[in-house]
Amino acid sequence: MRQQFIIGSKYDESMREWELIAAINSLRNELAHKLESPEREKKLRRVKELYFREAAGLEGIENIKNESDTTILCCACGHCGGFLAKFEADSKALRHMVHTMDRQINPDLRAFEL
Repeated sequence: MRQQFIIGSKYDESMREWELIAAINSLRNELAHKLESPEREKKLRRVKELYFREAAGLEGIENIKNESDTTILCCACGHCGGFLAKFEADSKALRHMVHTMDRQINPDLRAFEL
């Protein structure tokens, strides 16, 4: 996971969702190792702060601020899931474009599999 995170975050450093993904992962690690950790509340606040920063302007986001932490975390994870799905689709489109260019530039070489 760490390698994909590094590669993905370098793809476009303006994609601040990577910071939210890292914060969610940090909270998950904290909970996995110690449920009553003193860091838990701090990490939860960070996830919420980043999520509301990233989701600012989305319809209904103000209503979510009044929901339970569990609901907010589910929404933050869903937000990241949507981002990752779009990122994957963009990556596949880029891969296809590179493959197409390769076929045009190197028609005599054996094609690589996608």
